[in-house]
Amino acid sequence: MLFTKLSFAAALTCGMVLGAPAPQSSSPVVCPTAYTYGIEATTPGTPVYGLELTDSSGTATLTSNGLHSGWKFTKGGIAAFEGVGCAYKYLNIVASTHPWKPLSCLAVDPVYNYMEGISRLEYYGSSDIFLRSDLHLLGLSPTERDIEELPELLAPIFQQAQLSLANHRKNVVSLHKIHEQAAQVTQALAKGKGVQLIGEAAFTKAFIAMVNRILPIKKGVSQADKSIKFVAAFVRYTSEKATEEKGKDDAAEEDDTTASRFIALLVKHLLRGFQAKDKNVRLRVLQCIAEMMSSVGEMDEDLYLALQAALLERIRDKEAPLRVQAVIALAKLQPENPEEVEDDEQSISEVLADVLQHDPSPEVRRAALLNIAASKNTLEAILSRTRDQDTTIRKLLYAHVLAGLPHPKLLTIAQREEVVKNGLKDREAAVRAAAGRLVGVWVDIFDRSLLELLKMFDLIGSEEVAQEALLSAFVTRPDLFDAVEFEDTYWEDLTPEKAFLARVFVDHCVATKDAARLESSLPVVTALAFKIQHCYNTLLELSKELENQDREDSMEVDGDSQTDREERRSSMEFTVAQLLKLAVNLDYSDEIGRRKMFGLVREMAGQESLPEGLIARCLDVLRKLSPNERDLIRLIVEVVQELRDLVRQDEPEEPTGNGDESQFGDDRTEGGRPPAPAPREITPETQARIEAIDLRCLVLCIGMLERVNSTLQDNSALQGLLPELIIPS
Repeated sequence: MLFTKLSFAAALTCGMVLGAPAPQSSSPVVCPTAYTYGIEATTPGTPVYGLELTDSSGTATLTSNGLHSGWKFTKGGIAAFEGVGCAYKYLNIVASTHPWKPLSCLAVDPVYNYMEGISRLEYYGSSDIFLRSDLHLLGLSPTERDIEELPELLAPIFQQAQLSLANHRKNVVSLHKIHEQAAQVTQALAKGKGVQLIGEAAFTKAFIAMVNRILPIKKGVSQADKSIKFVAAFVRYTSEKATEEKGKDDAAEEDDTTASRFIALLVKHLLRGFQAKDKNVRLRVLQCIAEMMSSVGEMDEDLYLALQAALLERIRDKEAPLRVQAVIALAKLQPENPEEVEDDEQSISEVLADVLQHDPSPEVRRAALLNIAASKNTLEAILSRTRDQDTTIRKLLYAHVLAGLPHPKLLTIAQREEVVKNGLKDREAAVRAAAGRLVGVWVDIFDRSLLELLKMFDLIGSEEVAQEALLSAFVTRPDLFDAVEFEDTYWEDLTPEKAFLARVFVDHCVATKDAARLESSLPVVTALAFKIQHCYNTLLELSKELENQDREDSMEVDGDSQTDREERRSSMEFTVAQLLKLAVNLDYSDEIGRRKMFGLVREMAGQESLPEGLIARCLDVLRKLSPNERDLIRLIVEVVQELRDLVRQDEPEEPTGNGDESQFGDDRTEGGRPPAPAPREITPETQARIEAIDLRCLVLCIGMLERVNSTLQDNSALQGLLPELIIPS
């Protein structure tokens, strides 16, 4: 690289464009033939602006205050044109005559000053075809005069940064090198009192001057947005480099570094703009803080508290775009130390939760949703957004926030059910799709186990929510539906989850008319009837155990054991109900299986011990197996009569008169007629049983009438139930 002195004004006058083809003179350019070979060494001892090429064989030795051998320029290097009309200095990085990379665009021999050279090093970086020289090998060093020209050096970098994000990386590196070199310029104080960091101060002043040009620009100007991103990128790069240097030097424990001092001064300057009257200035300083907040590293406690207080104030700004940036910046201060929060103050999480729930602007709520940290204290506010008025917020909640949780068990059962219910029943298709994908994410967390997914819900209490979740998984993830198989071992030890999965699977096959998959997955009707019978007998045994336990002294009852029995009885009742629902959709072309199922369900419906929750399921199966509605009505009437006969059989017989009794003791009325028989005494237990059976009969009649469409006049079998059961009730 060639670096000598040239004022910045001269550099601007030349209008230099890096990477442009070599400038053409108005007169014909005649250059020595030797210069067409990519490199030409000068006479040994002749300096070329700090570089001396001592060999023409392709291996050059760099000499400047000492030798540095091994620089290979076989494919490019420094070329000096000194022919007629050819007073140029070029850097050739290819093994051909063109294109030349100009170091200046003037016909004379202009060169860069030291700081300009620093900023341009990135353009001529080391590569396969060129090895960049380090500045310290050139024997150059920054001076106070160079420091004075810092504003002119930073301007072109910011000028390029505002044009495209693609050049930010190289401009950040160039700016960092200028920063490092400027930091080396110091000035000793009088009487040996210390050293004044004039280089750092000059760079910070020049940098802040560039930032100040961005602040008044209104929202929506892309150049300003790119410049702010460049500022944040530079802060991040500077902080990372400082961390690397600190890691290399284990002995360095001091936190006061060039980077930390620069960042602190920049943050303090931006804080001054929080109270500006111009909303554009407030917006831009908030935007700068929000972009660079995650990269500032450790911060002085006083500065941190001042920044936090300023952000808490701006979060109530009347302008929604400003509140958005304040939310983003404030969220990056999470998690905070709970011990540092005063009792009468809100924590940052509480402030963000309040904004999430009550801010009138959808953009602000959206920013709070995407940046708030999920915890026990904030989950309620986050989940409340499932009913937000803004469709985008609801979609983001399912697609990003909830899908980003490490495990659904972080939510309670009630919260999981609320999330699935609100999402899958949302009025917007996009939200429903996002909720469906969330269910798929949960299934993947459980290694694609649908049974484990069902354990995340209260099947007994919220069957509909679990069904919606499972059907959504079948629809959004067809691979999960195709992987479902019901082997013989699946039916041996049925659980509520297994029975529920089989039933929903059958319903989905019926809804999609997938008869082939339905037939290949389910057992024959006879086998299923025996499985229902086994589960129902187990249910009766558990019910009897609970009844016997209720008769014992309450002081001697083991509460945990009773609760366990109740849970097992409820689970078994739910399992039987799912199997009966499944039986409705089976193919009953097999007469043996049809008779077995009909007899089983008919017997269950006629039992007094049948749980009320299974009555409707039994009626559905009987409706499926009955030839027509009249047969179904006749069947239910028979069941009702059998149940009412059970009570009559257990009633005490009427006392009969004794024929051997003397007429003297015969009690007759004055008319000679025997007295009316005394009313039978019914115990409270018997009366309660009678009422329970009557209620059971009414439930059967209601369920039967809900499943028929014919009129009362067409079914004479109902005529007997009207005066005896329905009308008295």
